[in-house]
Amino acid sequence: MSPWKEQDDPLFRGDSVAIIEPPQPWADPSLVRHILQLDGPGQEAPYLSTTESEQTARQFALPAGFVHGTVVPLVRTARIGYRGRLELLQLLVGTGKGKAHWHSPAEVKRAAQLVEQHAEHLLDVTLCEEAPQALRQTLQQVFTLRGRV
Repeated sequence: MSPWKEQDDPLFRGDSVAIIEPPQPWADPSLVRHILQLDGPGQEAPYLSTTESEQTARQFALPAGFVHGTVVPLVRTARIGYRGRLELLQLLVGTGKGKAHWHSPAEVKRAAQLVEQHAEHLLDVTLCEEAPQALRQTLQQVFTLRGRV
C-alpha cells in the first residue's frame, strides 16, 4: 500500500450524526486533552478528528453512526486549519510541544500512540472567526456523507 498523500488521498470521520457538529474555537486547545478524550467522548474542543482509514472511521461511528469524507485541499480552501498525522507526532514527544504541551510525558506518549494507531489528522478551528451556524455550513461543504454504519 502506498503512503498517504495530503494532496490526493481522502480523510474520513466517523460520527454519531449525519450532520457534523462544528468544533468550538474557544474550547481548551490542548491536543493531548482532545486526543485522549480526557473530558469524555463528545467533549468541547476546537478540533475534529479524522483518519486516513475508512475502516477506523467506521469503528468510531458505531453502533449506528455515519462516515464522512473530505480531502485536505478542500479543508484548506475553506480556511479551516489542518494538522496532519506527521505534524501531530512531531509535537507529541516528551512533555509535548506547542498545543501538545502537557504535564505528563506518559499521557503525551499515549496520545502519540493513538495518533499512530488511528492514523489521526485534525481539523483545527482555533483561529476561526466564523459564527457557529456559518461554520456548520462550511463543514457541510467540506465533508461528504459516505454512508451509514
